[in-house]
Amino acid sequence: MAAFFVIFSSMNFKQISILPIFIFVLCAIVLNWRCDNKKQESTTKVPTKQVVLSKRVDALMKDTTSYNPVVDSLKKVFNSLDDTLQILLLNELSENWRPFSFYLAQEALEQSKTISFPYGEAASYSKFGIYYYRKHDKDSSAYFLNKALEMANARKWQDIAAEALSWKGEALRWAGEKDSALKLLEEGLSIAMKTNDLKRAAFCLMSEGEAYRGNLEFEKAFDCYSKSISYSTQINDVYKIILCNNSIADIYRIKGDYIRSIATFQKTRELAKKNGIKVQLAFSLQNIGNIYEAQKDFAKALQYYKEAIKIAIESKDQLRVSNIYNKMGVAYEQMNNYDMAIGCYERSKGIAEAIGSYDNMAEALTNIGSIHYQKKNTVKALQYYNEAYDIAKETENQGKMCDVLYAMAECYFVNKDLVKAKEYSQKSLKIAQENNLLPVIKMASQQLGNIYQLEGNYKKALEMISLHIIMKDSLGNEDKIKEFAEVEYKAKEEGLRAEQYAKEQMVKAERAREAEELKRQKTIRYAFTLGFCMVLILAIVIYRGLRVNKKQNRIITAQKKEVEHQKELVDEKNKEITDSITYAKRLQEAILPPQDFVNKYLPHNFILYKPKDIVAGDFYWAEKINDLFFIAAADSTGHGVPGAMVSVVCSNALNRSVKEFKITETGLILDKTRELVLETFEKSTNEVKDGMDISLLCVDLQKRKVYWSGANNPLWFISDNQLNEIKADKQPIGKSDYPKPFSTHEIEYKENTTFYLFTDGIADQFGGPKGKKFKYKQFSDLLLQYNNLPQAELTAIIDKNFEDWKGALEQVDDVCVIGIRL
Repeated sequence: MAAFFVIFSSMNFKQISILPIFIFVLCAIVLNWRCDNKKQESTTKVPTKQVVLSKRVDALMKDTTSYNPVVDSLKKVFNSLDDTLQILLLNELSENWRPFSFYLAQEALEQSKTISFPYGEAASYSKFGIYYYRKHDKDSSAYFLNKALEMANARKWQDIAAEALSWKGEALRWAGEKDSALKLLEEGLSIAMKTNDLKRAAFCLMSEGEAYRGNLEFEKAFDCYSKSISYSTQINDVYKIILCNNSIADIYRIKGDYIRSIATFQKTRELAKKNGIKVQLAFSLQNIGNIYEAQKDFAKALQYYKEAIKIAIESKDQLRVSNIYNKMGVAYEQMNNYDMAIGCYERSKGIAEAIGSYDNMAEALTNIGSIHYQKKNTVKALQYYNEAYDIAKETENQGKMCDVLYAMAECYFVNKDLVKAKEYSQKSLKIAQENNLLPVIKMASQQLGNIYQLEGNYKKALEMISLHIIMKDSLGNEDKIKEFAEVEYKAKEEGLRAEQYAKEQMVKAERAREAEELKRQKTIRYAFTLGFCMVLILAIVIYRGLRVNKKQNRIITAQKKEVEHQKELVDEKNKEITDSITYAKRLQEAILPPQDFVNKYLPHNFILYKPKDIVAGDFYWAEKINDLFFIAAADSTGHGVPGAMVSVVCSNALNRSVKEFKITETGLILDKTRELVLETFEKSTNEVKDGMDISLLCVDLQKRKVYWSGANNPLWFISDNQLNEIKADKQPIGKSDYPKPFSTHEIEYKENTTFYLFTDGIADQFGGPKGKKFKYKQFSDLLLQYNNLPQAELTAIIDKNFEDWKGALEQVDDVCVIGIRL
């Protein structure tokens, strides 16, 4: 449209008079092409401004292999979008295409930075958080979700804020912190409802339902699942529909309503199979096995468990694999195959510990205790039961607490400790009745009936036995097993019918599309005739519009000049600020000791100093008093301009402690430095908690002794290819709740011992192939490997390893590392 206005503005009146003929010919060409071409314009038009993908991601986008309906549909429209929408689509693929989540989010992040697209950058950080949550890496997930939330709140991007809050809540729910999780999920749900974000609202409600289900608050869980299914249906989110229905079916199972449970599981199983959603297919199969297990058909249950675990392993769903190993162990145990059972339990426990799943750990410990109970080793069984109960109590898992209490009561009953057996049976029955857990009510009531009978309390015994019989009748018999088989057969039959129906609908839809295309072509030809008549009127309107356009152009030109003038002012201000910070850098460098000064007294040394910003919070310090040479690596609170200001205060306090107060003992130097820093900040009317962490080394050049003190930062030294560590006092140079005098360590060393002083900048840097922290273990291994090299070469190796690890991610903190070989 802009091009037409440029052409028209350059025409004179005579040229405009032939405009109707020009438009008529143009319309004829365009309409004829549209009639002959069956493809829609939107699928062939390629925007001129698009991203240039890396080789790995480009190959993924060109791969025609079907994955699932969501991924397949997103890939199809990728080439029809401009650069910013392509970045957002890469982020959406990252969440839904799990095998390649990391690479897709990384691609979106790098492309966002390339075109200066902060919204895409924030969305990428959120997807990294989701990726690490699914990898059960809580720290990395929280780091990236907080980063996304910080950017979203600063720019009021409510959709990204809702996503980050909902996944933070989901991570807390998975870790067992259900109250904190519900608070964040409600906050995310509130934002999603305000912005009509049905996808996010459905996710929040689904996660809330899982939290309530874990607390056995089934009515609240039902309500959340129902709302989530409603929203998911509106946006055709099949995954959440399946997950919510699976969870509803599991509640029916827990409550003993096996017929409704297995019918719902079979329904979701066919839906998951049809849509290729393997994670939920495994969940459905596992739970169908659970129902057969409850009916003591263990061979049938094992058949479903084996089918489920194969799919879960293929999907790399470690949490599901742990769950299924537990259930397989139960089936083997009931079939008296104890070796296979305990093998499954140990595998489940190992995976649960690796991913931090406390519920699965408690389940595995309970089941291992059951094996020892079966082997008549009640002491060992109680040991495992107590460990499982502690975990269940800490995570407020009412269902598991109920199971474990019953198991412990069995042990005490066998040991003829009727007092404790009755106590634990009553506790188990109380929780089961409060939450309507029919299977546990059945077992606990039978146990209590036996105990009351032995005590001679026949009235109570009769009451419990009656309750047991009622529960037994409610939960199942051989007729119900037959009924399950009928439900399973009907579900499979319905699945085949649905598949055939879907094929028929596809054929009908194709025929309808062809008829619609013919109708559309006919309509276009009719419209052509009417369009010709409209051309004459259009020519007059355009002519009048041109006159208005010239006037508007003059206004726009004036506005453009004003905008350019304002931009010049902004650029000038930015230059002034940058120049000021650059000058502040020169001032900060003036307080750092010259390299020549350090080389004069410690010839074999290196200093690696890499500020995150122009100025830094990290600094190094050196001073010589008589035969004593002091050197330190310090990390002030913050980085950038605030950190630099704190570093000046801390450096000045060190100088005064040594020069003005003549203190030479390292621990007393840190005590005096803390006193001076606090004295400086106490002059402010506001409370200031800034300070620094420091590693301070003193070399007695005459006596060849070394003294060291540290605040939070340790000292490493390598001698005879062995790395030794002296831990620092766990308190900063600054305000703390329980301050104590700093320790002074005297170190005797051999020749060619290398001492390392450092801040936390290298260890805390995110990077590598999976975006994780560098960590101190990798740092110490690097120093041990290259310790014998000359100091200059070692500096370059540390710097290169740091940069290679960081890659495209930004530097997290200032870096300061000092090496001294004596």
